[in-house]
Amino acid sequence: MARISTDSFLRFCESLDGQELSTLARHRKFKVRVVDDGLEFTPHISKKPRHHSRQYVDGVLDHFEQSGSFMVTQYSGYTANASYMLALIDRYVKRAG
Repeated sequence: MARISTDSFLRFCESLDGQELSTLARHRKFKVRVVDDGLEFTPHISKKPRHHSRQYVDGVLDHFEQSGSFMVTQYSGYTANASYMLALIDRYVKRAG
């Protein structure tokens, strides 16, 4: 799979600001916001924002390029919050498709 540009991905995420989104497997609700140096995910249940740097976003996109997998278990050694990123990547890929 071709590498998703981080800049393009972040612009796409900006278009989702304020929308209630869902993870792929468990359909957990969350919101995303682009911040100066990355992304902030806010799960509906906890309402506690989880900030991830641009470097984190780059790393997940790199891992996705290599694996092409939407399975959270493929990212377990890398991040505990992959479910949010994978939901966003899924939307990005479907929109671009």
